[in-house]
Amino acid sequence: QTEMTIEGLQPTVEYVVSVYAQNRNGESQPLVQTAVTTIPAPTNLKFSQVTPTSFTAQWIAPSVQLTGYRVRVNPKEKTGPMKEINLSPDSSSVIVSGLM
Repeated sequence: QTEMTIEGLQPTVEYVVSVYAQNRNGESQPLVQTAVTTIPAPTNLKFSQVTPTSFTAQWIAPSVQLTGYRVRVNPKEKTGPMKEINLSPDSSSVIVSGLM
C-alpha cells in the first residue's frame, strides 16, 4: 500500500507527515513533509434579484470559524472590470451592484 487517507484533521492546521520504509532488518530514515489543511468553501451558491446591473448572491457558510469572506465578480468574457467585496464572517449574502 503506497497511499492512505487520514481523517479527522482540523482545517487550516499545519501537519508534519513522516513516512518510514520498514522491513525485517529495521526502518529507514523518514521522508518528512508538511501539509496544511484548507478552509472548506461555502456551499449552495444561489442568485436572486438579478437585474441588468446587479444581483444578490447567497451561500451557506462552512462549519469553521472564519475571519471574513471575499466575493469576486469577473465578467466571463473579460469585457469589464473585476469587482471585489470584503464581508464580515457572519455574512451569508451580498448585493453586487454597479455592473456593466
